[in-house]
Amino acid sequence: KNISSALIHMTYIPYLSSAGELKTKPTQHSVKELLSVGIQPDILMCRTAKKINKESKYKISLFCNIPFESVIMAIDVNSIYQVPESLFLENINKRIFNHFDLKSKKKIDLKIWKNFNKKVKKTKEKVSIALVGKYKNSSESYKSLNEALFHSGIYNNLKVNLTWIDSNTLKDFEHCKNILLKYNGILVPGGFGKRGVEGKINAI
Repeated sequence: KNISSALIHMTYIPYLSSAGELKTKPTQHSVKELLSVGIQPDILMCRTAKKINKESKYKISLFCNIPFESVIMAIDVNSIYQVPESLFLENINKRIFNHFDLKSKKKIDLKIWKNFNKKVKKTKEKVSIALVGKYKNSSESYKSLNEALFHSGIYNNLKVNLTWIDSNTLKDFEHCKNILLKYNGILVPGGFGKRGVEGKINAI
């Protein structure tokens, strides 16, 4: 049979520490804007820093014209790898299955996520790695390398403390040696153009 699509609308519910409460009005307004152009969300994903109580969920459900079960709390977690567990506890899988009138053929197993997150928490020993590159926005420019080092560390029961060092600042061998001696390892990623190459060579 033909299966229609499901519209999941992501919204943010701010928490006002001075008032000690979550504010649902912005969410109501964002859904109202969608409804005004003829778009009805099937599931509302509410990003929040604090747990949403039932009262707030009922309010969102009522004013957004969305079933209570379809108001899903996406609470902030320490790691992106905790998101599958967090959303599973909110029964998002059941809402998606119900929307498409599907039945799960087997029990959902989150063992791989749970085991990984347990290992992350248990890992205590640390290793320091210097990433010598020339791009200033290190978190984005070297995102894949950061994740690769993180996963490699967890696999080896180590927490990787990564420090980005601007290769443009490494002027000579002695200066470079003084900076890099304190690290357990050095990673020098590739890059385009001449800028920062001398510092990379000094680091190597």
